[in-house]
Amino acid sequence: MELTKEQTELKQAIVDHLMAEKKSAYNQAIIAQQADMGEAEETNQNEEGLYEHGKVDQAINRVRAKAQVSDQLAKDINLLEGIMDHIEPTEKLQLGDVIKTDRGNFFVAVVSDAFEVKGQKFLGISTDSPFYQAAIGSKSGDVVSVSGNDFVIHEIF
Repeated sequence: MELTKEQTELKQAIVDHLMAEKKSAYNQAIIAQQADMGEAEETNQNEEGLYEHGKVDQAINRVRAKAQVSDQLAKDINLLEGIMDHIEPTEKLQLGDVIKTDRGNFFVAVVSDAFEVKGQKFLGISTDSPFYQAAIGSKSGDVVSVSGNDFVIHEIF
């Protein structure tokens, strides 16, 4: 399957948008993680009893939670970095595809809030999403049902 110039440009614009979004979130997560780690170290050095020990534990738990977020963001960034170069377009729905429906447009790669690219709104979904799972094997004109909602597929590329 060969993509048109417009389809390729749209996909690249989507990837660029998501990459910028994920990198910004990653940088913010790292900064917050470092701040929490500094607070934990400072509190640990000044420990004066059970109350302070509890504060250290809370700070360490925040660092761990933020580490999980930053790890997922790093995975998302790695996935997006190779999506245009390493995935060949096919007739079958796959990672990296744009799905246009009567109820909205989706990009299969990483989960994201709704965003706009080239005047079109999209929602980022993963291959684990119920919509993607229901749409496997679909083509233009097919109806996909998810949680009682029907989506008419207009285009997949």
